[in-house]
Amino acid sequence: MDYVLFHKEIPVLNFELDEDLYLTRINEIYNEKHAPIGILNNASESSANALRSWWKNRAIPASRQYLQETLDLLRIKTSEELLSKCHGLSLSDHYWVRNFTSREYNLKWKDINFFENNFSEDIGKILTGNFGIDDIGSISFLSPDGSTDGWLPKKWVIENRQRVLIKGGSETYQQEPFNEVLASKLCEALNINHVEYNLTKHTTEKGTFFYSACPDMIDVNTELVPAYSVFKTLRADNNTDSITLLFNACQKLGMKNIEQIKQNFSKIAVLDFMIANTDRHLNNFGFIRNPDTLEWLGIAPVYDSGTALFCKQSPADLKNPAKHDSEYIETKPFAKTLLKQFEKILKVCGRPDLNYSALTDIGKSFSDMLSQNPQNEGRSEILGHIIDSRIEETINILENSRQKRTYSAKRHTGISWTE
Repeated sequence: MDYVLFHKEIPVLNFELDEDLYLTRINEIYNEKHAPIGILNNASESSANALRSWWKNRAIPASRQYLQETLDLLRIKTSEELLSKCHGLSLSDHYWVRNFTSREYNLKWKDINFFENNFSEDIGKILTGNFGIDDIGSISFLSPDGSTDGWLPKKWVIENRQRVLIKGGSETYQQEPFNEVLASKLCEALNINHVEYNLTKHTTEKGTFFYSACPDMIDVNTELVPAYSVFKTLRADNNTDSITLLFNACQKLGMKNIEQIKQNFSKIAVLDFMIANTDRHLNNFGFIRNPDTLEWLGIAPVYDSGTALFCKQSPADLKNPAKHDSEYIETKPFAKTLLKQFEKILKVCGRPDLNYSALTDIGKSFSDMLSQNPQNEGRSEILGHIIDSRIEETINILENSRQKRTYSAKRHTGISWTE
């Protein structure tokens, strides 16, 4: 079946899905300028393959908790089918699809987008483990939950006309929501642009569970372009490190103030090192642009920082310093370990100017917050000490990097230097 991909009301291209909803080909391009970044200007694969990956990645990943139970309950085979039922609409950007049937021919962006119109919360309830829906036949599939990435249980709700993402934690310790709030508080103290996360809880017959809640950082006048899409517009080579390649791609796409973008990214790197974030992959940060003018507005505020602070480690492992040594913590996407990645980013982006004196009593505050969690199992006090220790380690690394640059600069000018 033929579909048209739209950017708001602008038709972008025509593509074809087979009966299994596999994207077979692009038939016609209407507006290349408004195509998703990294599709028609992909440097390493064909436009059809890039669009196929983009469409598949827009669907809920197979790793999502409760996904298979949701598909079984709704009698749907794949998450791509769930995506197609909501026209690919999202609360992260303004792309959507319409097929050529008479039933959909008159659909308009203004009438169905989730920024300006209400949406069903049925799918979100099921995707977060609420399977007690009485009438499955009455469920509306017009929901942003069918196009929300990530493996943790989550759903979108509307609160006081604001779009809010509710996200849970993982077994066994359910720590991720608390990490999101900690990251938010650290960013606030350091004046780093961020999405604000708060805790919410829900009590069921299975117990009390905490969730993070954050407002949508995107609205009808902005959209998120993941770093992955930007990265794919330049071909990798052996002479350019991946961080430099990313910023080269930013420049090629017309982003201005690259040095300011680098500075803001180095601030994200500081946060990630403090909280030992192991999951800042290329879809967990990005850039904001205006969907109408296509003007780039800068790097996106910090979001999605939950997979951090050893959230899956037992109390015994947390007490073992070797288990949380920065030289061995595996991370992504620019190096294999947290320390190497931090050093690489500082080398390319520079040392950010932040007021670290604002980080007093963070450990105690985090420990007190974690103590609310019934699934924590005695880990709160240990983690409170760990975050204080990591903040101290981060400041020491930054101070050493400042001294090294000062030493290098004074050597260059022939001035002697001592510590």
